[in-house]
Amino acid sequence: MFATDQIALGTEVDSFTNRYVGHKDSLAVLDAEVNRRITDGIRRANLAGTCSTYLLSIAVGNELRAGITGGFMISPLEVFSNEDPSVFRTVEEKSLSVFRNVALWHSVPITVYPLGRLIKVNDHFIGGDKFSHFFNEGYIYYRKHTNRGLTLDEVLAYGQGTEEGRWGLATSGVFSYADLVANLQGMRFWASLFNADDPITGENTPYLVCTGEKWEQIRPFEWSEYVDAGWDEGVNCNRYKESLSRALRPVSNLRCPVEGNPCQELREKYGVIADKILSPACQ
Repeated sequence: MFATDQIALGTEVDSFTNRYVGHKDSLAVLDAEVNRRITDGIRRANLAGTCSTYLLSIAVGNELRAGITGGFMISPLEVFSNEDPSVFRTVEEKSLSVFRNVALWHSVPITVYPLGRLIKVNDHFIGGDKFSHFFNEGYIYYRKHTNRGLTLDEVLAYGQGTEEGRWGLATSGVFSYADLVANLQGMRFWASLFNADDPITGENTPYLVCTGEKWEQIRPFEWSEYVDAGWDEGVNCNRYKESLSRALRPVSNLRCPVEGNPCQELREKYGVIADKILSPACQ
């Protein structure tokens, strides 16, 4: 389904330039696509004639998580959000964006690859890459927490390490706190799918039940349950390596958090873990 060059769909997203110009919310379209994929995964898992969590993970995972054809990076929903005409998205010309002064020695990925698409979801502005963080990294979080017994703090520390390394500072030069929020919310999704307790609230709100040796979906997936202002890099501000930060400083429209930001609400929502997933500028 995915060509190799899908990996280069975009690196960073400009959450500032023309931020509020003409965006339509794609919440309903993206809700429908995830529910369609979950339904298809359940149908295939039920062919076994038994409620196997292992088979469910494979079947639904094939619908939502990136596999080898996505380079283990680009999830199917990120591709959908970047390509399907039903999703409204914008992408800024690099020469007009907040990254216009970035050169090759500041960040190879930002210089070489196009910018990512900006999408409005649940009244928040996010990059399509957040869907891959939600489904891919969220699943890794879930496995580490539930199967390997890591505490929530240990899982969050793992996530911070990925932003310091391969998904952030070591490659693009950008540490994205918004990625960390998407990862955490993805962990919550997989916990609900597999009938585990929510890692934040401790509540049990499953999507599926086993009826007559078949999985049955008892509530719909809704992005509004997961997407908040913490996914928005215009609110939950990035941290940059020093050379890249110097290139960005002269850009007048890169003011983060943006006006009217909901950082106080985010701090209250995430409580004791807020300092692990929210930018210092948002604290």
